[in-house]
Amino acid sequence: MPDNNIQSIPDKVYIFNTAKRDILPASAAIPLEAKNALTQYGCVIPPIDRAFLPMLEALDPTHKSSIDVKSIATSQKGYKCSSNNRKLNTFLHKPNYDSFKTFQDIVDAFTYEFYVYDEAYLELIRIADRVSIFNTPVRYVYVKVNKQGRIDKYCYVTDDGEVVEFEPYNGGELKNGVRYLVGMRNYNTASYFYGYPAYMSALEAMLENSYIRRYGTTFFNNNATPDKALILKGTLMSKENKESIKNYMTDNYKGIDNAHRLLIITLDDEGSEADFVDISSSFNSSFLEEYRKNRDEIIAVHQIPPKLMGITVASGLSTGTDTIGSLRDFVERTIAPRQNKISNFFSTLLSEIFALDVKFSLLQVDTTNDKDDAIINNIYANIVDDEGKPVKTVTEIRAEKGYPVKPEGALHGNNNKKAPNTGSVPGQNTYEHPNDIDSARGR
Repeated sequence: MPDNNIQSIPDKVYIFNTAKRDILPASAAIPLEAKNALTQYGCVIPPIDRAFLPMLEALDPTHKSSIDVKSIATSQKGYKCSSNNRKLNTFLHKPNYDSFKTFQDIVDAFTYEFYVYDEAYLELIRIADRVSIFNTPVRYVYVKVNKQGRIDKYCYVTDDGEVVEFEPYNGGELKNGVRYLVGMRNYNTASYFYGYPAYMSALEAMLENSYIRRYGTTFFNNNATPDKALILKGTLMSKENKESIKNYMTDNYKGIDNAHRLLIITLDDEGSEADFVDISSSFNSSFLEEYRKNRDEIIAVHQIPPKLMGITVASGLSTGTDTIGSLRDFVERTIAPRQNKISNFFSTLLSEIFALDVKFSLLQVDTTNDKDDAIINNIYANIVDDEGKPVKTVTEIRAEKGYPVKPEGALHGNNNKKAPNTGSVPGQNTYEHPNDIDSARGR
């Protein structure tokens, strides 16, 4: 049986007000109407307020860009679905009544929400023989748990306190007219029922960078410590004169638009002088260094190589080879496991809904070039089994590359129907001429 305290508002989780730069308890962000509805329906309160995570996107541009990069690389290359079922193909072409929303749009939104919340949800409903699927904003989804600690209902709670209950979908046939919700989340030790994004470990870095940018804006508006002080010596000034100089300086020399303007002061009293004394000569470089350190921490917790975010590292030059290497590492280490998880989710979901064996897979970002493909395909075409069959035939390679079934143009007078570079050069074994292999290796 779950602990009764699990349904209380957490007091050790905080939210950040981007407008006022205030840090408040998480319960302060939940509207009173929604809070009353959650209490009435017995919903479990998530460890992080639902409105907080979208707030972080607006708070830190590095965090926002990191989510965008991962989301685009994960799903927006497209997908492949291995099924020739007419009903399923119709569903993929038009997953709901919105004529302009494709299944790719559903997958893209699902992936983005998963990266923001570490969980994502879909609404399922069947009317007669028509199945529809919709993205459900995680921000409004809460769970109601039974005495056995299992999810009994999903509650969609708006800020006005309106509640719509959904049945959890556990597979099998969809009942006519019943609204289901199905979700995916990563396991974490902070909550058994909600996601907890890994990037929360870099929360302080995001908040600090927000303050640094705020300070920089204030600094350049001359509302922070003044750059200089004007000291007048050997002259007496009335209150009106002092106020006039203050207003003149404010109107003509304060702000970014008035930077580097020439100032001329004329003093009539003999022996009088005017001195400018430096107070703050420049924006403190330690702030910029701290900002970069926080930025690197945010990128690291998102598991994105700095080069892919346009950041030059001190280890060497940003060559094309280094960038491709960073991209391959990013795709294999960060993106591929998430793609596998999402692909398995949709494979199982579509298989259960349509009672078919559906293989759904997200396409990976291609990190090779034409030269790499040519080398690999040439090797595959020359590796044969005991029956003389290659790993790939030329026809299969042409189909994968999208080339015509039959090549166009002449064979350049090569009557033996071999490639022009099939002549053997003894002792030579290069990638440029992979067939020019020494007789000891190639024959």
